[in-house]
Amino acid sequence: MKKFLKFLFFLPCLLQAQSFEGIIRLEAVNHTAGEEARIVWHLSAEGQRLDYDIKTAEGQGAYKIYFPKGDPNAYLAVEEKGEKRLHTISPNLMDPSNPATQLFFARETGKRAPLGSFDAREVMIQGTKGYVQCWVAEVPGLTVQDFPQMLQGRGAIHALQAQNISGIPVDLKAFDPEGKVLYSQKILSVEPGKIPDSWVTLPKDFKKSN
Repeated sequence: MKKFLKFLFFLPCLLQAQSFEGIIRLEAVNHTAGEEARIVWHLSAEGQRLDYDIKTAEGQGAYKIYFPKGDPNAYLAVEEKGEKRLHTISPNLMDPSNPATQLFFARETGKRAPLGSFDAREVMIQGTKGYVQCWVAEVPGLTVQDFPQMLQGRGAIHALQAQNISGIPVDLKAFDPEGKVLYSQKILSVEPGKIPDSWVTLPKDFKKSN
C-alpha cells in the first residue's frame, strides 16, 4: 500500500480547495526514489479525485485516489495482476516520520517572481528534518479551507496557516538538512469549471480489499 502513497504526503503542501470546482494539473518528482508523476486533480462539491501517471526506473504505472465527501478515508483504485482493486487509505497510514509532517515555521522572504501565470512570493519553511522553499500566489477561486480531513494539519499548508500567510503554494521544493532536494512539486494549470459528480464517485467495478 505505502508504495502508492509516496506522492500523497506532500499534496497538503499544495492547497486546500474544496470550495473550488474544476481541474488542477500538477507535476511532482520524488528525487529520493527517482520517480516522476503527472497528477490531475478533479475537484467537485461531491468529492475529489487524484489521477496519477507515474514513471520510475522499473517502468510506468497509473492509479487513482478518491476523497468522497464526508468520508474521513481516501480510496486507492488500482489494477493489480489483472484485477481492479479498491484499497482504503485511513489517516493512520500517513507516516509521521515523513518530512511533510515535520514542517513547523514559515516566513516570507520578501522575494517575488513570475511563475507561469502566477505572481508568486517566496516563503521558507523550516522543519525538524529539513526545509521547504515554497512559492505562494493568489489564485482566484481557490481557498485554504475544507481539504480532505485525513490530510489536514500536515505539510506546508499547516505551517502557512500557523503564520497567517495567504496564498496557495504553486511551486515548492523540499530539502534535507544538507540541502539535497528530496521532493519537488508545481502547478501546471488551473481550469475552473463544473465537473460531473460521477468523476469523483467510487468506481463500482473495483472490488474493495481489506
